[in-house]
Amino acid sequence: MTNNKSQFVFFVWLILLPFFVQSQVNSSYKELKVDAKTKPKAAYKTYNTRTIDQLSEFKVKETVPVNIYGSRTDMKTKATGFFHTEQIKGRWWVIDPEGYLSICRAVNDIQTGKGNSSKIAFASKYDNNPVNWMSETMKYLNELGFYCAGSWSNTSAITTNPRQRTNPLAYTIILNWMSGYGGSRTYQQAGHRGYPNNAIFVFEKGFIDYCDKRALKLADNKNDKNLFGYFTDNELPFYGKSLNMFLRLGKTSETNENYIVTKKWLADNCFTEADTTNSEVREKFLGFVGETYSRVVNLALKKYDPNHMNLGSRVNVKDALNDPYFMQAFGKNVDILAINYYGVWTPDSTSMSNWGTNLKKPYMITEFYTKGEDSGLANTAGAGWIVKTQLERGYAYQHFTMALLESKYCVGWHWFKYMDNDPTTSAEPSNIDGNKGIVKIDYEPYTPLVDKMKSLNLEVYNLIDYFDKKTSR
Repeated sequence: MTNNKSQFVFFVWLILLPFFVQSQVNSSYKELKVDAKTKPKAAYKTYNTRTIDQLSEFKVKETVPVNIYGSRTDMKTKATGFFHTEQIKGRWWVIDPEGYLSICRAVNDIQTGKGNSSKIAFASKYDNNPVNWMSETMKYLNELGFYCAGSWSNTSAITTNPRQRTNPLAYTIILNWMSGYGGSRTYQQAGHRGYPNNAIFVFEKGFIDYCDKRALKLADNKNDKNLFGYFTDNELPFYGKSLNMFLRLGKTSETNENYIVTKKWLADNCFTEADTTNSEVREKFLGFVGETYSRVVNLALKKYDPNHMNLGSRVNVKDALNDPYFMQAFGKNVDILAINYYGVWTPDSTSMSNWGTNLKKPYMITEFYTKGEDSGLANTAGAGWIVKTQLERGYAYQHFTMALLESKYCVGWHWFKYMDNDPTTSAEPSNIDGNKGIVKIDYEPYTPLVDKMKSLNLEVYNLIDYFDKKTSR
């Protein structure tokens, strides 16, 4: 009897053992919570935050090896000699010039500081030599797992640096065609240019001619394999009420080209001004605006440089991102859609899925950041989150980017930005006093932040394999 009882207990123990082991494993990964807010005077709220350490089943036996572009060398497809995109087994990838699969990890605004503190540090650290600075910066970024220079970076310093021949830093160019065409009719807003009545000049014949003329210079770049792609503009006002805004242009001048085309669009589609309160009519018109803009700039760009990617206009307005007509229109005319993504602690999986489904193209997050209170900066400007410490900035980075990696339409991200804002220098309203940099104004890195960035960046491909395996179960 005793023997039978012992056998029964042993049998039950064998059944329960896996559950006990799993519970012990899970208990070693404590739930991480981070306090964050969007304004300095706001109250902190607590957010669940996921880092690599919270992935109990994620085990790294060996980091996937990468090449000079930060691409995984264990997966390859046809090379074209230039960056492009391809969907492979349901996931979109950037394909580097050598044909290897990649996820773009970039830093925006790689520039030298303009204030006195920056100048003193520049002289001390880099011997006042821009070549030394760029060489060291390129090397450091690669060590952190960043392999691309995002928007507003010093492309001249990159392309002329000797390191570019052997260990290149891919780079992007922002064209600013709409704001350039508008000239004095535009004005500075926080983070971007503003337009009269929030109506861009998209239906003016002069815009087509302007884009074609500006695109002529792009032919000089068409053979540069290290050019990642072009942004055509930054944060244009693609609002849900654009139809109403364009119609209001007629109150100032009924001969306004943008107003005339808007009125014609209503008539051609059997709508009247009474329909401007209809949400679907508004969405269709915003799609018309998006189609016209993206088609005009893409035709000009590809006419003179067919080898490099059109990354779109860095869309930041939720109205546009949630408008299927707009997204489908842009999807026809971009290679990757650049999205500046603010206002969420955790990227929304449903929204990201809808973006990719409507685009039928990949997207890339080209602006996001988190600021730390311990930086000593006021952090009054900018759209990013505020946390208490640099370590929590690192947690936020891992949390945000892991959600992007789970989306099979996302092919990368660009952190905003390289260096903190310097309060002693004049700047546009969104960049006056923010702890946005991976380095301080004296070029010293925020070690707790960059350590967490590095630990995720170097495991990007292992993480993708992990997430894809989970979803295929």
